[in-house]
Amino acid sequence: MREALDLFGEYQHTSDQPSLVRAVHVFRAALAAAVRVGVPDIAAYHNNLGYALRELAVATGDAAVQAESVRCLRAAVAATDSDDPDRVAYLCSLASGLRDLYGYTGDAELL
Repeated sequence: MREALDLFGEYQHTSDQPSLVRAVHVFRAALAAAVRVGVPDIAAYHNNLGYALRELAVATGDAAVQAESVRCLRAAVAATDSDDPDRVAYLCSLASGLRDLYGYTGDAELL
């Protein structure tokens, strides 16, 4: 996860799209490893990947990447209890992702 966060931070600082693509790849690997070993805070892994995918969708204009982002963000919300303080942030990220996906699809159901 640290490597993915570092790559993502590099992208935020430089706008170097290859850094973002590498960050997404490493976030995916981190999520897969976390699922495999049963990390308790799996929601954070889903959220981090979803956020990075959202940034990649913005950078590339790729609706499929945005849809994948929304799937990850939904998984983050689903993995949190209703009384988890992080749930508010995950819901906010999901709302932003759905709004962005609406921009690609025009599907009012997303709003």
